[in-house]
Amino acid sequence: MEVVRSRNIFIDSEQYHTVNGERVIVNFPANSFHALDGEHMKLTLTAFEMRKNFYNINSYNNKLYMYDNAGGTYSEIVIPAGDYYRFGSNASVANSLCEAIYTGLDNAGFTPSGTSQVTYDINTRKISINMTGASNYTAGDYFVTFQVPRERQSPIAAVSSTGIFNDSYEILGTRPTRYTTNVIPAFDFDAGTATFTSYYPASLYSMEALYLKASIQTNNYCTPTFGADTISAKLIPTQIFARIPIPYADMFEKTQDQPSIIKFEDTNDLFTIYLQQNQIDTVNFTLVDGKGRLIEEVSDNQADDGALAFKFVMRWDVIKENKMGIPIRDLTDRIDQLFRRTGLN
Repeated sequence: MEVVRSRNIFIDSEQYHTVNGERVIVNFPANSFHALDGEHMKLTLTAFEMRKNFYNINSYNNKLYMYDNAGGTYSEIVIPAGDYYRFGSNASVANSLCEAIYTGLDNAGFTPSGTSQVTYDINTRKISINMTGASNYTAGDYFVTFQVPRERQSPIAAVSSTGIFNDSYEILGTRPTRYTTNVIPAFDFDAGTATFTSYYPASLYSMEALYLKASIQTNNYCTPTFGADTISAKLIPTQIFARIPIPYADMFEKTQDQPSIIKFEDTNDLFTIYLQQNQIDTVNFTLVDGKGRLIEEVSDNQADDGALAFKFVMRWDVIKENKMGIPIRDLTDRIDQLFRRTGLN
């Protein structure tokens, strides 16, 4: 394949976006971006950058529930949104995740008897919550972390729309409830000490990467994203253009004065779309998380105001297949051999 035409496209979503600022519409001049007969177009992401103006802990991953076993009701517990750069050994450590969990319990009316009752074990990387003497807690009650896909959701009193499909289980290291008909206690429970402990290592974030989607037919496939019956990894077509890792290295166990910059640069054509059409008119680019959700805003209108803007560079190429014919000498030799076999020479 030979590249016969190429252009770089520089896009900044700060001003040129839709009503929701996390979608950017790009209108291509038809006379500048088209392919002739025998030609094909492709788009390649070569660079991406964005200030990390969103929180690691947000409404997508900060909700868990206390289930009242006697009354059969749920109470929502919300971990305050923000970036937490350390777990803290217990809730007395300022600006730690343990302190934030304690605050969420306190705000919901389930105040532990002291800050030492919410702890993090640095070796097992698990969180423990001792509810001995905690307000409004009765033996038999337990925590639940819901992650029920939309296709399987049914209304549950006191469970919010963001709480019923939530990634808090990744933050807390708990077991998620994926079916409303089969509610699972989130934590491992020690009845002797009334202590709830993570099953798995806890985390300070639940989103490892950003995904750039394009509203054009691509040649890419992906595994289903939390559909109704996604128990098999049957690949399906996707509009995902690129996956941009978030650089969490060096972000934790310290105070960060400036937002991190999410960057991607590529010279190896890692993310390329071979277009099925001969002309580009309009393409919508959308930035989502690994579960297809728009990036959570810190406050209303953040995206509309351009405060979740991203910039990227694409390379547009027109390629043409080189058709290799048979050299004249080879052709004459073949004809001569044919004539010899048929006795015509």
